[in-house]
Amino acid sequence: MTYDVGDRVRVTATFTNELTGAPMDPSVITLTIRPPRLPSILHQYGNPSSAIVRQALGVYYIDQDITVHGSWYYRWSGSGALVAAEESHFFVRVSSV
Repeated sequence: MTYDVGDRVRVTATFTNELTGAPMDPSVITLTIRPPRLPSILHQYGNPSSAIVRQALGVYYIDQDITVHGSWYYRWSGSGALVAAEESHFFVRVSSV
């Protein structure tokens, strides 16, 4: 998906038990967002300064404000009760104005 600088992008992860397919919460959840040409941003669920929201059992999201153009990469990881990881990216185009 392609976005513009100034957009707010919802980055979501769904954690499931691989054996049953049922949603499950890991004990520890972290999200690393790597914007282009900037340092990575680390979030940990439960940390008072973290913007990660638990939407439902196993479903988490963060609303990320987009400040620069280029490819943004992110990685969700869970550990403890459920060990899992998910990576993806999205693209922010250069403004034509």
